[in-house]
Amino acid sequence: MYKILVTGSIHQIGLEILRKEKDIEIQYAPDLPLPEIFKIIAPFHCILTRSETPISKELIDKAPKLKVIARAAVGIGNIDVKYATEKGILVINTPGKNTNSAAELTIGHRTARKNNWHNRSRKCRTSSGAIRKSFRYGSAGF
Repeated sequence: MYKILVTGSIHQIGLEILRKEKDIEIQYAPDLPLPEIFKIIAPFHCILTRSETPISKELIDKAPKLKVIARAAVGIGNIDVKYATEKGILVINTPGKNTNSAAELTIGHRTARKNNWHNRSRKCRTSSGAIRKSFRYGSAGF
C-alpha cells in the first residue's frame, strides 16, 4: 500500500481518481501547518502539493519513505529539487495545466480593452449602481 499526503487544495474529482486506486491510501490535509506536516510525513511515499507547502531539505529528511514529490501546479519553485534528486526522489509537476485559462484571460482583457468595455460599463451604471442599458459582443450580453 502506497501512502500519499495531499497538502494542497485539490479538486474532488482528482481525489476521487486517486482514491479509486486499490494500492493507494490518501490523507487529504490541505490546510495542515508545516510543523504538523513535519510530525506526520515519515510513513508517506508521496507528497502531493501546490504552492502552500515548501518542500525543503528538512522536510525531505523527515520522510525516509518518500519516493515522489508531486506539485499540482506549474513550476517547482517551492521544492528543493537538487536535494530531492540526490536522495533519489522523483519530482514532478503539471506544466501547462493552466495555460488555456491564462490565454483565455489574456484574450478577454485585450478584447475588453480594445472595445473600451471598462468605460462603457461605467457609463451604463446610474448613480445607484443599476444597469441602464447593455451592450453586446457576439452572443454574450454585457
